[in-house]
Amino acid sequence: MDISSGISRLGRDSTLEYALSNLTLEEEVGVERKQKEEEGKREEVIQQDYSREGSIAYSDGPSGGIWRVMGLGPNKVVSASYDKTAKLLSLRESLDGIDFSDIRILSDHRREVLSLAKLTNEIFVTGSADGSLCLRNSTDGALISSLRDRYVTGFYSMAVLDENTVATGSCHRPKRHRGSWDHVIKIWDVSRRRFLFSLKGHSGGISELVNLGNNMIASSSGDSTVRVWSTESRETVSIFKGHEDYIYGLANFGESHVVTASKDRTVRIIDVSTNQQVGK
Repeated sequence: MDISSGISRLGRDSTLEYALSNLTLEEEVGVERKQKEEEGKREEVIQQDYSREGSIAYSDGPSGGIWRVMGLGPNKVVSASYDKTAKLLSLRESLDGIDFSDIRILSDHRREVLSLAKLTNEIFVTGSADGSLCLRNSTDGALISSLRDRYVTGFYSMAVLDENTVATGSCHRPKRHRGSWDHVIKIWDVSRRRFLFSLKGHSGGISELVNLGNNMIASSSGDSTVRVWSTESRETVSIFKGHEDYIYGLANFGESHVVTASKDRTVRIIDVSTNQQVGK
């Protein structure tokens, strides 16, 4: 074992690196073993914290945070989680209020489940960091069909355009691991498992997508902008630049308006027909 490389790997800061530089090889290995034991204890605590309620509705494991949730009807909810699963939850009334029953764990994805969309009353879609979209039966979550895009790092956001078509927010890997990453909106005919076209313009991650109707969609991004697109001309119609940091949330807010939520600690209302802020 090369001591200098071991020190560099173990050193979490300059103080620890300086201390390790005077250790023998045996002492260094001992420090490394102790660090691994401490990391194991921290991971065990995190696992206990996630499952402390004892409910299967919770997502287990140190990376099991629930990323999204969506209603499927008056008595059903679906959640998307970092533990690579989606969960279909049926609601029931109990003495303590509303509780979950008949919970179905959907484990067809190989990586984190990041996006959800309700295609019809009978079908919903899950999108994952493994680059796959899964169409599912809303009754029991059973897999109907799936498609995979090997060029993206995952489907981070999704919006339904009609009963056959969805828009997804993705990030393209650079060819041969060279160049910049492309943040792209892709339009899919999921009924035929066919890619239709893409919309490019954002320079940051695409956090949310909203169907505005009349062949128009809106997108929010880590580049601090909201873009309105025409799916007919396949071009950007307008760009709102009022935010100063990453935009995390985007939602419809009445006719011709959207509301945004940003890391700059502001919520803004935008009239997409004029590209003007009308509330903050």
